[in-house]
Amino acid sequence: MSLAPGLMPLMDGPADPPEPCLGGSRSTQKVVGLVAIVASVLYFASDVVEARQEGFSKGQLWLTLVAEAAVPIFVVGLVVVQRPRLSRLGVLSALAYAYSFVVFTGTVAYALLHGTKDYETLVHDLGAVMLIHGAVMVVAGVAFGDAVRRAHVLPGWTGVALMAGVVFVALAQRLPDNALLVGAGVRDLGFAGMGFALLARRGATSAPRTPRSPSVVDELPGVNLYWLPLGAGAHVVRISGRVFEALSASYQRRPRRDLYHSALEAVTTDGRFVIEMTPIPDRHGLERGVVAEGPVGARWARRFRVFRYEIRRWRDGEIADKSAAVSSPIRVADNVVVAQRLLDSVPLVPTPVWGRDELHAHDMWNSNSVTAWLLASIGVDAEAIQPPPNGRAPGWDAGRLAAKRLGLSTGVRTAR
Repeated sequence: MSLAPGLMPLMDGPADPPEPCLGGSRSTQKVVGLVAIVASVLYFASDVVEARQEGFSKGQLWLTLVAEAAVPIFVVGLVVVQRPRLSRLGVLSALAYAYSFVVFTGTVAYALLHGTKDYETLVHDLGAVMLIHGAVMVVAGVAFGDAVRRAHVLPGWTGVALMAGVVFVALAQRLPDNALLVGAGVRDLGFAGMGFALLARRGATSAPRTPRSPSVVDELPGVNLYWLPLGAGAHVVRISGRVFEALSASYQRRPRRDLYHSALEAVTTDGRFVIEMTPIPDRHGLERGVVAEGPVGARWARRFRVFRYEIRRWRDGEIADKSAAVSSPIRVADNVVVAQRLLDSVPLVPTPVWGRDELHAHDMWNSNSVTAWLLASIGVDAEAIQPPPNGRAPGWDAGRLAAKRLGLSTGVRTAR
């Protein structure tokens, strides 16, 4: 296909989103961040040692004691750095979470003093204490994680990881140790991510940046494609993406590339719409024009909101990290009829499991799959569209092939 006139990326000048200021001094932020990272690593290491030796040992218990004693300290610190944007419920839930770990630190001291051999024996000895404070930890952890996500001071995914981790740990108590380690790892990753974000941020003294102003191309009837670097604005996500790409490149014996996520904007006579697959931040999907949801990782997990994604057709919406887009926007259609056809197709997008290859396309299903499927459905040759130089868009082929199998790829050479 030949793309619409003006195929060359249309840049509208530098613009950065405002960065919320952190509370506390810069030294406080650094200390809280460092303690959160170190304690999370030690805590996960103690869980791994306990699983491998199938019980407690003196060295492992001391490691757990140090890690659990640090949890109340950095959790209270996380409250300080997020004030005043952290809600009152967030503050109360953080204090409740910190309190539960004060008690758990005491139970570890009990195990050291009495030579307790394993967790089951500890639960037997301190049954009511463990049960009650375990429930407090789960409820408070979920509430605090949600408050972190809503405060928009630290990366939202860290709050989601904390929520998912504490719930999974609770559900996995009677499952094999490996399942319990997964939950503990997700929880610890959430707290470590908050710590990394604190170390990476410039603190409360950083001045807000100039907001992005809409460009002419944003308001012209048609369809624009945006390439967004994976993890833009979220340092840990970017690092995780680089690790994933390094492993993929090594396995496939090819050079490493930059990873990209994609999103679309369509402008019709009814207004401007953002079309994108994202995590579900809350229950107010109608406000974001959500038309479909799908599972993340496994279908059985979709009953939990943190394991579902949403597909948006958001009128006057915003693309997160749009200011970081590379070689964008790319004009893929400049006809209002085509743009309307794109909007009409959004509710029809398939919703396979995110991160899996259920369609047997030798490619995972993700946000790029949705973009490619939609472009193919309006007659755009998605195969001809490439990410920025030295870039890769995992999932693109899955969406393109899914549309082709349904007969939606019409072979139209232009989208004008």
